This record gives sequence, structure tokens and C-alpha cells, in this order.
Amino acid sequence: MSDDKANPATLVLLGQEGQTEAEVRASATIGPAVQAAYTVSKIETGGDLSALVDALQTQSKRAISGDTGRMEEILITQAHTLDLIFNNLTRRAVANMQEGYVPVAETYLRLALKAQSQARASIESLAQIKNPPVVYARQANFANGHSKSITA
Repeated sequence: MSDDKANPATLVLLGQEGQTEAEVRASATIGPAVQAAYTVSKIETGGDLSALVDALQTQSKRAISGDTGRMEEILITQAHTLDLIFNNLTRRAVANMQEGYVPVAETYLRLALKAQSQARASIESLAQIKNPPVVYARQANFANGHSKSITA
């Protein structure tokens, strides 16, 4: 077993037959799963970078194939978390107003309203996933080279 494989912070890159090392590195560098895994590893230290890339690629493939369960779970939990942040910051704002610390209360309230807005956006995104908008299109007849208006 090589040292690179033993180090969980090292990403092992495997290319396709005929790819140069530079092409493999470039593809990995711009790969969304690799970028996200690297970012996550900087936030949550101690994880295995290769395993994280694999997990992210698996989730991406599921979403691309139409399985939106993970996205729905993320949006639901984000909305709940943001609602908790909204309520906590609102309570802090009220407490500071009652103590006469208006500038501090304004800061808390501004942050609370941002959290509320983000919670609403998460809920709206979830609603769009669960109930996609229906698009109605009108068809025009161009068979004779002339544009004909069709009334519905």
C-alpha cells in the first residue's frame, strides 16, 4: 500500500486509457464533486477525500437520474434550521430592545429577517421540486413559409 493511499487527505486520480496525467489532473480539478469534497474537507476535517468524492458523485448521479429525495431532504432540513435561526435571532433582538440596546437589536433583527428569507426560499424551492410548473405552449404553422396566428 502506498503512502498516498494511506493518507485520507490525498485524492487518488484514475484516468481513462489514453489520457495524459495533465488531462486527468485538469478534469479532476474542475470536477464539481472534487471541488465540493475539497471544500467540505476544509470545513469538516478528518474525512477521507476519495470516499467523499465518491459519495458526492453518487448523490449527483441520483439527482441527475431524477431521484430528488436527497435534495428534498436538504431543503427541508435547511428550512427547519433557518427557521430556528430566525426565531433565536428574533428573541435576541427583542431582549436587546427591552434592555435599550437598539443598535444591537437592529443587527439581530436584520440577521433574523435574512434567515427568514432564506427559509422561505428553501420552502419555495422544495415546492417547485414537488410541484413543477406546467408550461403551456402554442404552436404556429410555418409549413407554407408564412407565419399564421393560431388562436386558442
